[in-house]
Amino acid sequence: MPADHPSHGVGYPIYEFTSSGLTHSRKSSPDSLDTHRIHPVFREKNFGLIQINWATRALTIEIRNDVGKPAITTNIGIDELIFPASNR
Repeated sequence: MPADHPSHGVGYPIYEFTSSGLTHSRKSSPDSLDTHRIHPVFREKNFGLIQINWATRALTIEIRNDVGKPAITTNIGIDELIFPASNR
């Protein structure tokens, strides 16, 4: 994940995590809908999984295919998601 991920003016990064349903896929969706996209569109049937590791203060965000195999994985430090004290 790039360090300069957009903050959209709120002072910290904003991440959107969108997964499909396991009942259908969308094979024709364009890759260019969002210029801030950090991964390509995964067009197969899938589901999303978010794991929180409190000991390491990290999130693992995954798109998994219909048999549960990770297709896209992103790791984010929890501290990246905290609103800076200077902006409170």
